[in-house]
Amino acid sequence: MVTSPKDSKFISSTINNYFHSDFVEEPPTPLPIFEERTKLTCKIDESLFTAATTAYRGHIVDIIFTDFAKAFDTAPHKRLLHKIQAYDIRGQLFHWISAWLSEKKQRVVIGEQTFEWKRVTSGVPQGSVLGPLLFVLFVNDYLDGISNYTKLYADDSKIIEIINNNQSSSVYETLQMDIDSAVRWSHNWLMHFNIEKCKVMHVGCRRNKSTHIYTMADINGN
Repeated sequence: MVTSPKDSKFISSTINNYFHSDFVEEPPTPLPIFEERTKLTCKIDESLFTAATTAYRGHIVDIIFTDFAKAFDTAPHKRLLHKIQAYDIRGQLFHWISAWLSEKKQRVVIGEQTFEWKRVTSGVPQGSVLGPLLFVLFVNDYLDGISNYTKLYADDSKIIEIINNNQSSSVYETLQMDIDSAVRWSHNWLMHFNIEKCKVMHVGCRRNKSTHIYTMADINGN
């Protein structure tokens, strides 16, 4: 299916508005993953403020920061379409989205040398109207296997564990299990983490601050 850029943008906007409208009683995802920078900054500061307040009361807070590697470029189209169908998006709407993704091609040009066109099989078109929505549909179940308090902003997430002084080491094991769950999801859906950007923040007063070491497997499972 071939459409002009103008028609494609109009259809994309219509689909995007549909998922934000009152016609959908329960949208497949709460789309505030993509918010204005000022709102996003406030939410990040709110999380850190909560952690600092909790630590001031004598508790320990461990925050796991995760980051997907080239997230918007690596979401596999076959798996993305599988998830779209799981949201009961079918018929002409599904076929249009499938065609819209499959018609994307790219090639490399070096000086006067031009290489052949190759079909793009992963990623959501950045700068498009529909791209952010499709990405949200793809990562919407990322947090399903995580038991701790979480925040997800596009391709970044935070897993937060509040630890009372009288709690046992099993609390740390729970947070480690959440990390393992996130890693399993990333392997299953071919959305690997940028390990260098995944960090842990220990929040607490000096005498109580956690020194627990968490682990995260890389693409090779190491």
